[in-house]
Amino acid sequence: MSVEAAGAGRRERTKAVNRAAILDAARAVFGEAGYGAASVRDIIRRTGLAAGTFYNYFPDKASIFRALIDDVGAEARVRVRDARQRAASPEGFVEDGYRAYFAYIVEDPADHAFLSRNAGTIRTLFDDGQIPLGTEDLAQDLRAGIAAGHLPPVDVEYASHVMMAVGLELGLRLIQRDPPDVEGATRFATDLLLGGLERAARGQVAQMTDQLDLEAVRRALEAKRDGLAVRLGGLAKAPERGADLAFGKRIGDGTTEAVSRLTDVGVGRSLETTALQVDRALAKLDEGTYGICDACGRPIAPKRLRALPESVLCLEDAARLGR
Repeated sequence: MSVEAAGAGRRERTKAVNRAAILDAARAVFGEAGYGAASVRDIIRRTGLAAGTFYNYFPDKASIFRALIDDVGAEARVRVRDARQRAASPEGFVEDGYRAYFAYIVEDPADHAFLSRNAGTIRTLFDDGQIPLGTEDLAQDLRAGIAAGHLPPVDVEYASHVMMAVGLELGLRLIQRDPPDVEGATRFATDLLLGGLERAARGQVAQMTDQLDLEAVRRALEAKRDGLAVRLGGLAKAPERGADLAFGKRIGDGTTEAVSRLTDVGVGRSLETTALQVDRALAKLDEGTYGICDACGRPIAPKRLRALPESVLCLEDAARLGR
């Protein structure tokens, strides 16, 4: 390693140590005095660093406060998302995610004091949009859970914002209790959200089915399934002639038949894809989720369902997923 590289490595380590020292000091000062009463001078005095060193990292009190919130939020999102992605049921998705979040925010005494002492300021920053909520991560996990059948089909945009708001508000209340009741908060949020998600899903399905004759839809799908089975069966039959024919140098019977077989392969794959969609649509009729997009949980337009009753994705998700 060159002298220049070694020097650069030391400088980076020094920067990391200084930044960590400033953040630790700020966490303690904000936890003791609160955001309003704390000052940059208090933080610098706690670090033992020169004032100029502080301003090399943070321009003001607000920026270091946001950095602390970002650090706490980033780790919380990692833990919560891991818990949600391992869940295999609606209860596990909601309960395990909230438990991971609530347990994390009370786990470290310094973080607990910081969050508890500054709950009002933190809420204001969230309300003003100055701190990322992780709503998009939650929306992605909801879509994945719906697609896997672990969650009821709901409006993902509404659900993600409601779930996030409940977690943030309950979390701010939780850290102000002595002692904090992680299991109580988790159970309350889970009971509240699970009932709401199930009712929301039923409401979307009812709204959709009011505009469709589901018995007629079932008959149409079953007829389409039977027709596809006949067509696929015909394609699966062994050819009666020219089994060993292939492409030649000149266009003739062999080349023509080979092209025809390749065409049949493509048609067969397309029919198989449609058959799978028909089977899934029939299964959704049995589940009571017909007309709800498998990807986003929103209603599929009745016009689309009338044209393609085997549709299990809304137009936007079908285009996005290439289906």
